Formats: sequence, C-alpha cells, structure tokens
Amino acid sequence: GKVYPAEEYQVTYQNNTNAGQASVVVTSKSGRNYVFETVAAFTISKATPEYDAPTGLIASYGQTLANAELPAWFTWVEDLTTSVGNAGTNTFHVTFMPQDTTNYNVVEGIEVEIEVLKQSPGLEITNKDSLAKVYDNEPIITPEYARSGNGAVVIEYKVQGYSDETYSTNKPVNAGN
Repeated sequence: GKVYPAEEYQVTYQNNTNAGQASVVVTSKSGRNYVFETVAAFTISKATPEYDAPTGLIASYGQTLANAELPAWFTWVEDLTTSVGNAGTNTFHVTFMPQDTTNYNVVEGIEVEIEVLKQSPGLEITNKDSLAKVYDNEPIITPEYARSGNGAVVIEYKVQGYSDETYSTNKPVNAGN
C-alpha cells in the first residue's frame, strides 16, 4: 500500500477508552492533495487484574467454608456448606471479582489454603461432686459427661499428690490416687 505523509491526514478514535469494540478513523485534511476517509474497527480486550491470593485463612475441624472468612472481592468456588476437612492444611478455590468488571476479567480457580485447627470436643463433666469419695477399696465411678463436639473421648484421672503430667486411664482404687 501507499504511504501518505502525516500532513495529509488526521487520525481520530471512537469508543477507545474501555474494553469492547472501538474504531479508528483516518480522514484526509481539508485543502490537501487527497480526499479520503477510512474506518477500521478493533477490539479492546479486558485485562487480567493483579491480586494477592488470600493467605492466613483459619477454620476449625467440623466447620464449613462459610466459617472461613475471605477478604473483599473474593468468593468461594466450592459451596459454602463444604466441610473444611480434617485438621491440617487443606486446599480450596476462590474467585476474584474486580471492582471494574467492564475492563477487567473475573479470575476463577485461584488455589488457597485453609489451616484447619483441631476442635475441642466440648466435654463437660456433669457429676463432678460425686467423684470425691472416702476410701473403700472400690474404684471411683466413671465421670459422666455431656459432649457438644464430635471428637473422641478419653477419660484420664490425675494422681493426687503428683505433678500435673501424671495421669492414668485406669480407675483409681487406693486412697490418695
């Protein structure tokens, strides 16, 4: 094609500010050697936004994703009723929704980790007063408990007069145990 000197034409743009269809118009300048106008359409694509994937997410065993709070502009890909899983570090996915969705893409499938903490079983001994007794060569009764959590239960007895680290799973029989 022919190359025209810059003093022979002018260039204008239409709808070239945001993502979407735009056009460039090249027209001859008045009083010059050429008479022409040409229009070319082009597309301005959405950009992928920069973001920092959420970190430091924490939940407890037995909770769901609804309990793991995400920063603004992020949502869970998995359903909010999805369990956070066993204690440890578990991987899930989030979506980043930029404020300006006209010019930026939504980013899906971003991997994030949740630190899942062990859950306290929520035990409460309900017969505390009946656990103290006078020596009679019989074991004390097993404590009764109400459990509000879903963890395993091990009953341990502290040996009286020993350090806090001295426990037994056997029912005490002798005085002072």
